[in-house]
Amino acid sequence: MSFSFCQKPELSTSSAALSFASSAFLAMSSAAFSTFFSTLSFVSSAFYNVSY
Repeated sequence: MSFSFCQKPELSTSSAALSFASSAFLAMSSAAFSTFFSTLSFVSSAFYNVSY
């Protein structure tokens, strides 16, 4: 334990901001992936319907 307790609130707020940013990035990337996969499945089904 080399750090003092006066650095504790700053560390906790920075870790909270980092966790919020990572969760927002995960939500954004998951939404982008779901949109991409739904578009991909729609295009593949359209090609399947055209080819048959």
